[in-house]
Amino acid sequence: NKALEEQSVKIATDLNEKGNSFKAVSENDIAYAAQALGIDIEAAIIVVGQPIKEAGEHTVELVRGGDRVKFIVEVIKK
Repeated sequence: NKALEEQSVKIATDLNEKGNSFKAVSENDIAYAAQALGIDIEAAIIVVGQPIKEAGEHTVELVRGGDRVKFIVEVIKK
């Protein structure tokens, strides 16, 4: 998805003073945040890899068949 490659998906969550989240950002969280940007993706095709539990930028992938697209998810304080 070209639109995802050109911008980061921001996710606001509760973070402690060290910038860590109490729960990992889920594929559903990412899909919902992308939809807020007008990008319609399904949580089922999002591959997170390592659990995202801290502030900052994280690379995730969309995998559909043989196609793979990497994009940035930015976790920020709510």
